[in-house]
Parts: sequence; C-alpha cells; structure tokens
Amino acid sequence: MKKLSIILGIVMATAISGCTEADFSENYANPSKVSTATVEKQFAGMLVANKDYVLPAYWNYFSST
Repeated sequence: MKKLSIILGIVMATAISGCTEADFSENYANPSKVSTATVEKQFAGMLVANKDYVLPAYWNYFSST
C-alpha cells in the first residue's frame, strides 16, 4: 500500500508540473501563419520535401519472395 501511494504521488507530481499549451505555442509556430522566411529555412524545406528522390525509403520498393 505504501508503494502504491508513493507511485501515485510521483505520477501526480509529474502531471502537475507538465508542459502547458503556451509552452508549445511559443516554441513551435504555425507554418501557415509564418510571414518571414530565410534562405536557410527554404533550403531545409526543399530538402525535406524532396528527400524521397535522393534517399528512397524501403517501403517504396517491391520485393518478391
């Protein structure tokens, strides 16, 4: 019973001290509302959008057994 109360106390303390939605909104901006762009951000976006052309994923291949 004592272990259960200790575990419950730890879980409650973790839940209370967790992140809030404001923490996420400050660090992760909505991409559709961003009005400024830099060359670095545009280049990174181009690399992510075209990564399957350069480095094909495994699930894009057919395999016969």
